[in-house]
Amino acid sequence: MRASTPPSWERQVNQSSNDRRIFMSTIFDLVTVGCLGAVVLAYFYFGINNLRALLHLLVAGAAFAVANQLGNAGFVALAILLTIAGAGYAALIIRHNLQH
Repeated sequence: MRASTPPSWERQVNQSSNDRRIFMSTIFDLVTVGCLGAVVLAYFYFGINNLRALLHLLVAGAAFAVANQLGNAGFVALAILLTIAGAGYAALIIRHNLQH
């Protein structure tokens, strides 16, 4: 005798839970993606063509990603602090590479 539940291919999909569109909905999304975009543009605009600078800027990008997740989770003060630290670190790396 068959089970009373229909097979997975016959089940109706709940449209309300699967019809989610992904938008940048919080201020942390906008700020951190903007900072990451600014770092990428600065890297290409100023012609910093060494791997060491790119790896340092990758650390700043990771800081922006973590700050975004923390901000979306409700840790506002920590997210702001990490965003400022990431932006400051990226500015120091770009400034240092422009002087050399």
